[in-house]
Amino acid sequence: MEVRDLEDEVAGLDTRANNLNQEINQLEEAITEKKNVMKDAGIAIKKYEAQQGKVRNNREFDSLSKEIEFQNLEIALAEKRIKEFKAQIAAKKEMIDGSQAAWMSARMTLS
Repeated sequence: MEVRDLEDEVAGLDTRANNLNQEINQLEEAITEKKNVMKDAGIAIKKYEAQQGKVRNNREFDSLSKEIEFQNLEIALAEKRIKEFKAQIAAKKEMIDGSQAAWMSARMTLS
């Protein structure tokens, strides 16, 4: 009975570790996506700045300035999200390490 409980615990820990690894992979993909957003925003800023030199009136200039401001905010938001994702990854890795320690303990008990 005790062996069966330990085997169930080991299986549960394996499942938990696999789920955490999948979540880490998803967060890493989200980080890559945010980096692409930052890259695209940087390209848009350069384009808008080049257009600002060719404007004919203040309204066009103001419109381009607002677009540049918006793209800078997009970059800042993406940086914030990347930091959050990295913190989540670190927390999940700690959980995996704890699960692996418990897994090893359960395995040693089974042996």
